[in-house]
Amino acid sequence: MRRNGSIFSALVLGTVLALASQPSAAAGGDAVANYKKGRTLIEQRRFEDALVALEKSNAEMASPNTLLLIAHANRALGRLARAAQQYERVISEADAKIKSGEARFQPTADDARSWLDKISKDLGWVLLKVIGASADAVVRVQSDVVTPTSVSDGVLAFDKIWVNPGQVVVTADLPGRASRTVTVEVPRGGPATVMIDLSNQGEAEESPAVASAKPAVETGGEGRPGRRIPTTTWVAGGVGVAGMATFALFGSMARSKANELDRCSPSCPQSERSTADAGKRDQTIANVGLVVGGIGLATAIGFYVWQPRGEQEQVGVAVVPGGVTVVGTF
Repeated sequence: MRRNGSIFSALVLGTVLALASQPSAAAGGDAVANYKKGRTLIEQRRFEDALVALEKSNAEMASPNTLLLIAHANRALGRLARAAQQYERVISEADAKIKSGEARFQPTADDARSWLDKISKDLGWVLLKVIGASADAVVRVQSDVVTPTSVSDGVLAFDKIWVNPGQVVVTADLPGRASRTVTVEVPRGGPATVMIDLSNQGEAEESPAVASAKPAVETGGEGRPGRRIPTTTWVAGGVGVAGMATFALFGSMARSKANELDRCSPSCPQSERSTADAGKRDQTIANVGLVVGGIGLATAIGFYVWQPRGEQEQVGVAVVPGGVTVVGTF
């Protein structure tokens, strides 16, 4: 599901664009022109077109501020994993500039940290190492080529690679000599560790490896099944978690708009009317989410505590490499 409607609506464009100061005109006229064009296109919510202009600007003159807008545009388009990688780069580059005395990049780093914290909850990540590799090795996670952060004695090591949760395909190629493919289950909010060995040279081959596990079932006396988690508990619990997540997201958005209005209080201009209306809407949605979340969680607990004894679906939680999974039979 594309998240540009719910996630990007929380972005107050005027505030973010003010934070992302444009590159110095003396440093590169084309870079400045493309930056301004990209910023205008973001204001118009033309995110794909904005990316074209902003990426040109960043190629002509790299800047954490430009990269911040690139990350915002990718997030608005639902490319959360790519945006997360870019937010991390923004933080690293902005922090380096702050340490060198350029304090104006502090809001840029803070904004990137805030958004990375929000979207990382919906992502997983891969910890990757490739051994027996050479400089011409090509490593892909899904379809994206990734660059190692360190190369030593034929070992390629990679920093955290953000991905969407679920099955992720990792491929390492030594052109004309070897190819290895691993499929790993990446949990939401947690890592999956992958190591690929290219040291056995020979014909290219594919070696899939998918994590799996058997149900973890509690047993009572004499081997009889004990209390298990019924499907209704999972469903109600999911509704409860979704409600609480809605409360957290829209509550944060409402607070953000309230903070904006505090800056002009008690005499805010008429132009801030839309911000006030949006804040009221967000608070209403947050309150509804809290009620739904509370009811859902309470219902889940009730289904679990008062479930009938006897034959019932066998559902359990099993530990698998990199996280946990719900497994069972009905």
